[in-house]
Amino acid sequence: MNVWLGIDTSCYTTSVCAVTDDERIIYDGRRILSVPDSQIGLRQSEAVFQHINNLPVLFAEAMKIVRESTGFTDIKGICVSEKPVGSDRSYMPVFVSGVNYARVIASALDRPLYFCTHQQGHIMAALKDSGLGSSRFLALHLSGGTTDILLCNSTEGLETRTLAHTSDLAAGQFVDRAGVRMGLPFPAGKALEALALAAVKKDIRLSASVKGLSCSFSGPDTRLSELIDHKTDKNEAAYAVYDCINRVIAKLLIN
Repeated sequence: MNVWLGIDTSCYTTSVCAVTDDERIIYDGRRILSVPDSQIGLRQSEAVFQHINNLPVLFAEAMKIVRESTGFTDIKGICVSEKPVGSDRSYMPVFVSGVNYARVIASALDRPLYFCTHQQGHIMAALKDSGLGSSRFLALHLSGGTTDILLCNSTEGLETRTLAHTSDLAAGQFVDRAGVRMGLPFPAGKALEALALAAVKKDIRLSASVKGLSCSFSGPDTRLSELIDHKTDKNEAAYAVYDCINRVIAKLLIN
């Protein structure tokens, strides 16, 4: 049985997967990068170093499982994310880690190497899981680096055009900054969401700043920092973060 390898080295996760010709995922390995307490993220050089150490471990795990769980015959090709999004100016050093590793494997095995973006990976995964029949659709992508609404066409590959975006902080940055200020580990999404779900009072309304197809989270981020400094209930503050993001996204979608 032939196997395809996928590699992604984003800002905070090293990922390697193995997929069969009939699209069965037989290995999905991920290692979250280690971020020191109280820090909001890593320098790119630190993240690259961790990716370089993680990739051989994940690749070894992948090949062990592939050999044990399939009638393995060959690696048919490798796909790797080469940059965050589709813009010509999009670039982050962390992705070079995965690209170079993929190049070595492809060259050593004389197999084809395919490139995609980190954002395309998210969209295609969501498209496959959703069962959406349409080839033309809108995609909403929220992360530590993006707050995008994209017009997508998956007739041949995946073509995207950004319609709406953030002018400053991404939604994920807003979440992580709020969480770290409250003493939560980075990345803070999971822990902040738990606080928000436990909120009893839900009276704080941070501004949902949207102009046309552009949004901003810097104002709400500053206001939330003030509330935390004044010892506002953490559950209520956490709820306010997600309430703000929800209202921003609703306005962008309507526009």
